[in-house]
Amino acid sequence: MEATKKSFNWQWGNLAVDYSEDDLEAHRDQICKFTELPSRWFRDKKVIDVGCGGGRYTWGLCSLGCDVTAVDQSPNALKLTKKVCKDFKLKMGKIDILNPIIDRKYDLVWCFGVIHHTGNTRQALTNVASLVKDRGYLFLTVYGVPTDEEGKKEVEDYERLRIEVADLTFDERVKYIKENITIKPKKVHGYFDAISPKINDLYTFEEVGEWLKAEGFGFKLTVVKRNHHIIARKND
Repeated sequence: MEATKKSFNWQWGNLAVDYSEDDLEAHRDQICKFTELPSRWFRDKKVIDVGCGGGRYTWGLCSLGCDVTAVDQSPNALKLTKKVCKDFKLKMGKIDILNPIIDRKYDLVWCFGVIHHTGNTRQALTNVASLVKDRGYLFLTVYGVPTDEEGKKEVEDYERLRIEVADLTFDERVKYIKENITIKPKKVHGYFDAISPKINDLYTFEEVGEWLKAEGFGFKLTVVKRNHHIIARKND
């Protein structure tokens, strides 16, 4: 787990993507698509972005008019998110998702691509679910077990690359990606994100669904891809 945390912190400090206005607006539009909530719903809602990373979705939530709190385990991620969201009022904090200390409930908990990197996905889901107020929403993106040949090959390729870079320093991993896979800055960032962290657990939709039921949520997939994009509502 510590190696995974260090990888993400290094990533956000050294491979941060310089989001254009178009990039940020596209991520704002994705929020409505992924949650299936209209843009007007977000106005003045209390929202927490758990695992804010580079701040792209934090910016989107702010621009939709939310009262946003952004949290992450990575100091570099928090610095970057503050920079990206400089035009908005934003609450921020450093947390460990497996031991969060947050005495507040939210209309929406946004958690994109985080819980499968913790080493205890079930507990991480319980913790983020506990932040949702009654009749509030939880959005999750969780790595999915592949169900077709294309998806299986993708996962196999990532696993092979993880083995190949496992003993390299972070700088050496970047060099490997540039020399063997791609030199495009955004793709370098994406490949590093995919193959550098040691913990990358995969789950079926049914597994995640059982956990959400146990936490008292109704839920549905909003975008059908290998990874699960799930909107869930408490006591629905």
